[in-house]
Amino acid sequence: MTLVQLEYFCAVCQHHGFTRAAEALFVTQPTVSSAVKALEEEFSVKLFQRADGRFVLTDEGEIFYKRATEILQFTKKNVDFLSDLGMRKSPVKIGIPPLLGTIFFPKLLTDFYAVAPDVLVTLCEYGSNRAAEMVRNEELDLALVNMDFYDLDKMNSFIIDTEEVVYTVSPSHPLAGETEIPLERLNGERIILYNTDSVQNITLKQLLGRAGVKTEIILQASQLMTIERFIKENLGGAFLYSSIQRLLPESAGIRLSPAIRQNIGLVWKKEKYQSSGARRLIDFIAKRYGAEV
Repeated sequence: MTLVQLEYFCAVCQHHGFTRAAEALFVTQPTVSSAVKALEEEFSVKLFQRADGRFVLTDEGEIFYKRATEILQFTKKNVDFLSDLGMRKSPVKIGIPPLLGTIFFPKLLTDFYAVAPDVLVTLCEYGSNRAAEMVRNEELDLALVNMDFYDLDKMNSFIIDTEEVVYTVSPSHPLAGETEIPLERLNGERIILYNTDSVQNITLKQLLGRAGVKTEIILQASQLMTIERFIKENLGGAFLYSSIQRLLPESAGIRLSPAIRQNIGLVWKKEKYQSSGARRLIDFIAKRYGAEV
């Protein structure tokens, strides 16, 4: 038995077929089939059977899959540990939603490098949903996210800030003179939302739907410059965190009633070995924002 064989077998389970597993692994389908066959022969067990044109795990295959997953996770965790022990430095990969990055970076990173110049950090821009998924899949070490997503309990996390969402418009917009409006006043508005993998979009659509408010989405964007240009040209209004709205001098921020407040925090995968660099960064951010790890 080899780790590669276990990896190929688990990929078949996860992708529900040999062809899809081969595509995900960038190998040929016969290569994957041979690996699974070798495991079946070595352990005298049948791992898959055909049902309704699909490959499904046998009872023995279910048990084998559980143990194979545990072996691969254990191996990866210890390889990461030994790599870190050997000082083969790899960067700490952090996922950040583009607009949240405007608030928290690069100042935070500059201050961190002042106390930990030897730690490499790579920032990757993704919406909160996608970033959290990549943390779960161990493609990212950490993520700064809007914490209003469904499986937060599966992650280690702490809150670093609470942001209020304001409706941001051009000074020439009909609502620009208002300081606070009920959601119903947005009926018929042309609006700007974040990209499709944003947690905030889900929250806003649910709130507007419950209020019976119908709007026209004219743009979904991740870059503040693009959103700012659309607002300046009075093409629509955007839902921005108040701290971001204050960065746009030629805009008016209108509070919403009921108020929309969202927690921003740091998440990382439970029971995953974190390198010394990642642990130092987690501790630094927690201390900076008075959070408990």
